[in-house]
Amino acid sequence: MLQLEVMDPTELYNAAAKGDMAVFQPKISTNDSSLEEPWDILKPITDEIDSILHVATKFQQEKFAEMLIDMNESLVDLKNKEEDTPLHIAARVGCSGITKLLIDHSTSSILEMVNMYKDTALHDAVRYGHQSVVELLLSQKPGLAMMMNEAGESPLYLAVDRKNYDIADYILQNAPEFPYGGRDGMNVLHVATIRMATNFLPKAIEKWPSLASEADDFGWTPLHYASYNIDNVGAVELLLKADRSAAFKKDKEGMSALHISAERGHINVTRKLISELPSTCELLDNKGRTPLHLAVEKGKNIKAIKFMLHLLPVDLINKRDSNGNTPMHLASIDASTVMAAMLSRDKRVDRGAINKEGLTPIDIIRSRIQRKWFEKMTVIPKLEARGFLPSLRGVVAGRSMEVQTIGTGEPRTQSNEIAKHEGNGFSTKGETKLKSLYSHAEDNARVGLVVATFVATVTFAAIFTVPYKKAGTTSFQKLAFGLFVTSNSLAFVFSATSMILHLQGFRMKKAPSVFRTMIYFSQKLIPYAIYGMVIAYGSSLYAVVAHEYPILAYSATGIACLFFVGHAFVIYMLSGFTTYFTVY
Repeated sequence: MLQLEVMDPTELYNAAAKGDMAVFQPKISTNDSSLEEPWDILKPITDEIDSILHVATKFQQEKFAEMLIDMNESLVDLKNKEEDTPLHIAARVGCSGITKLLIDHSTSSILEMVNMYKDTALHDAVRYGHQSVVELLLSQKPGLAMMMNEAGESPLYLAVDRKNYDIADYILQNAPEFPYGGRDGMNVLHVATIRMATNFLPKAIEKWPSLASEADDFGWTPLHYASYNIDNVGAVELLLKADRSAAFKKDKEGMSALHISAERGHINVTRKLISELPSTCELLDNKGRTPLHLAVEKGKNIKAIKFMLHLLPVDLINKRDSNGNTPMHLASIDASTVMAAMLSRDKRVDRGAINKEGLTPIDIIRSRIQRKWFEKMTVIPKLEARGFLPSLRGVVAGRSMEVQTIGTGEPRTQSNEIAKHEGNGFSTKGETKLKSLYSHAEDNARVGLVVATFVATVTFAAIFTVPYKKAGTTSFQKLAFGLFVTSNSLAFVFSATSMILHLQGFRMKKAPSVFRTMIYFSQKLIPYAIYGMVIAYGSSLYAVVAHEYPILAYSATGIACLFFVGHAFVIYMLSGFTTYFTVY
C-alpha cells in the first residue's frame, strides 16, 4: 500500500508547487504500532484549507495532479475555505489538461459544484478569459450556461462584462439556452452598451430586441447608458432601431436618454435623438426640467445647446421647472457668462421671466454673491441692451434680493437688509451697482498699470546686469542661464503688453465695453509676467553663483521656488484651487 511520509505542510506545499514527486515514498503496511502514522493525503496544507491537489492545480503541475488522483480520487471533490473545488482552480488558471483530468475522475457532478459565491467552474473560466477551458466545460455539459452566481451573473453576462467577446460569441452559438441577466438588474445589452462592444452589440440586439427598453435597478435602459457614454451614436442607432419606445423611458429621477445626453454635452447623440424623435424634447424629469434645462445648467457643450435652440419652439425655450426657473435662469445661476450671453441673443427668450423666488435672470446675475465684478460689468450691460428686465422688487428700494446657490444649482435668496451688511445690496431707486463697480475697475486698472510697469522695468534692466561667464560654467549653469533669458523675455513681453492695454483702455474710458475688455485682458497678463520674473530671478541666481557657491545657489534657488508654493497655498486658503484656476 502506498503511503505518504510524515512531512511538514510547507514542504508539501513546495513539492506540489514544483511538481516534485520525490515526496512520495513507498512503504509497506504493517501492524507495528511503533511505526509513525502516515500523513493523511486528504488533509489541507494551507490556511485556506487547500488540499495538496488544489496547490498542484494552482501551479498547473499536471503530472503531479494525476499521481495524486491515482492515489486517492476523493481529492477531486474536496473544497477549500471559499468552497472552491480543484476544478474551480483549474478553470481559473486556464489549465485544460487538469480540467479534463478532474472531470474524468470525478465521482459526483463536479461540473455543477459552486463555491461560496455560487460560481461554477464555467464562471471562473469566463471571468479570466480562458476560452479553451470554456469550450471543454460546455462540451461536457451545455446546461452550465444557464447557471447564475450569487450576484445574478450568467456566464454570458460575465463574458461581455470582461470584454471576452470571443467567449460570448461561443456561448451564443453553442449553448442551447442561457440567461442574459446580471447584477443590479442589468441585462446583456446594458453591459454591452457600457463596455462599448461594437461588434457584439448588434448580435445581442438581433437576438433580444425587446431588451433595448428593459430598465435596470436604477431605471436606466441600455439607451440611457449609450447616451451617457462618449457620444456613442452607433449604439444609439442600433437601440432605437430595436425599440424606439426606449427613448421615452425615464429613470428613477425622471430622466430620459435625451436628458442624459444633453446633461453630458454629447452633441451627436443629442442630435440623433431629437432628429429621430423630436417629441422627446417635451419630456420632463422629476424636477420639471426639460433636456434644455439640463444642457444649460451643466453648460458642457454650447454647440449642443445651439442645436437645441434652433429646433425647439418658444414654449420649451421658456419652460419653467418646478422652481419656476427657465433655462435662462439656470444659465444665470450656474453656467458661465458665455452661456448667459449666448442665450440672451435668442429673441425668443423671455426677457422678464420670474421664478418662484420672484427673480428674473438679470436679477440673479446682478446680485449673485459669487459673481466677480468683471462678469457683472460685462454681462449686465449686454442683457440690459437686449431688453432683459429686473423684477419689480429689483427696482424698488429695500426689496431686492441677493442670490446664492446651495450646492444643488437651486437659487437661495436673502433680504436686502442682510445683504447691505455684507456690502451686496442694490442701491436705491432700482439703480444697479454698475457705477461703483466701474469705479472699482478703474482703481484695479491703476494698480495693475503700476505692477506691469514695475515688472517691465525690472526685466528690462536684468538682461543688461546679469554677469555671465563662459569659462568654467557647468551644463546646468548654461541651462539655467537659458531659462533666465527665456523667462525674463516672456515676463517683459507680458508686462509691456499689459501696459499698452492699460493705456489704450484709459484712452477709451468713454466706451465702457472697450475699457472693460482692455482692462480685463491686461490684468490677465500680469500674473504670468510676475511668474516669469520670479523664474528669471531664481535661474539667474543659480547661473551666477552655482560655480563658486553651489550650496548657497541651491538654497537661494529653492527659496525662490517657494514663491509658487506659498502663492498656491495662500490662494487655496482664501478661495480654494478651483477659484485659483478660474481666476488665472
